[in-house]
Amino acid sequence: MTLNNWQKLTRILPGMPFGDAVDGDITISADTTQSVSNKSCSGASGQKNLTIASADFSNGDIVLIHQSRGTGVGQWEINKVTSGGGSTTLVMQENLYYTYTDSGASQAQIYKIPRYKNITINVSKTFLAPGWDQNIGGGLLFAGKQLTLTGLISAKDKGFLLGDGYTHTPATGYQAEGTANVKNLAQSTAKNGSGGGGGWTGETAASGGSGGHATAGTTGNNHGYGAVGGEGGDSAGTVDLINMVFGGGAGGFGACDGTSCGASTNGGGFVALFIQNIVVTGGIDVGSLTAGSGTHVSGSTGAAGSVLIVCQTATLGSNLITAQPGTPGTAETSGVTGSVGRIAIHHSGVVTGLTSPTFTDVQDNSLVETGGAAILAVL
Repeated sequence: MTLNNWQKLTRILPGMPFGDAVDGDITISADTTQSVSNKSCSGASGQKNLTIASADFSNGDIVLIHQSRGTGVGQWEINKVTSGGGSTTLVMQENLYYTYTDSGASQAQIYKIPRYKNITINVSKTFLAPGWDQNIGGGLLFAGKQLTLTGLISAKDKGFLLGDGYTHTPATGYQAEGTANVKNLAQSTAKNGSGGGGGWTGETAASGGSGGHATAGTTGNNHGYGAVGGEGGDSAGTVDLINMVFGGGAGGFGACDGTSCGASTNGGGFVALFIQNIVVTGGIDVGSLTAGSGTHVSGSTGAAGSVLIVCQTATLGSNLITAQPGTPGTAETSGVTGSVGRIAIHHSGVVTGLTSPTFTDVQDNSLVETGGAAILAVL
């Protein structure tokens, strides 16, 4: 499916699906973590008011609002702050399409979308998403006219958090964070939405379940004698990223002996780019890290995250954009591998190249500039 009208910049900027370039040019010439206005938020469908945790936005900011965990997880839309900038009550230009909940298991957040003209990421340099802290972060996003990507854009390891391991006899590792709730919610083999469950030792050891995203995660391994591997996390989100989630974290090990145990890993975050023309010779990575190895029991891996590209044309190269999980650790009782993530490209023109996994290809002939020529002429 094509993106909904409330998920396009044209909701706010008619005729300009890739922004109005008001922020000029940007070059990433050193490893840089993106820093944009970003706060937790809540608001009701059909209303214009959005309550944020603390003042961090200005009137005129164009924003992406995302339900990052809990009720309505993965829902997102684009909107604009018309008043309330500098306060904790923002008034949006358009009624909220979705309800956003920010309490306990449910966490929503709002990001400012920078709107550039030319974006250059130099070779061997990384533009990095801020880490998800179970409240905000985990995503990197911007709009622009031309992206020349010879370096790396990364949200690797920036998604839902791993569950901690636990050593005792008998013992159960902690649940990872997932679409349903926080990390370490319980020492349990049960999955936590897309987050893996912890391993239960019995008298030996068991690894945690891996994170879910495009597919369900995998049940952790066990070494017998009553040990039980943690459940793999659920699949989540949609292939076209109309619903967009982080990768689920991997559950923690359960071990009867604390000697040389390997930790599991977080899931991947998301990258959302609204770019007229993109040329990739470097890469985009929303994967997860390699899990820890050990002698007794090792870690499992979180699921990879999401890459959303909204463009007119794109030259992607060969498997330079990746949403792959890391490698599980090895041990007497080894970890298991998380799910791949999702890559979706919505475009009006020609897209060439391959991604890993293969991207969902969505033709959308509305993604063509028909306005803003006067603005661009003076930049």
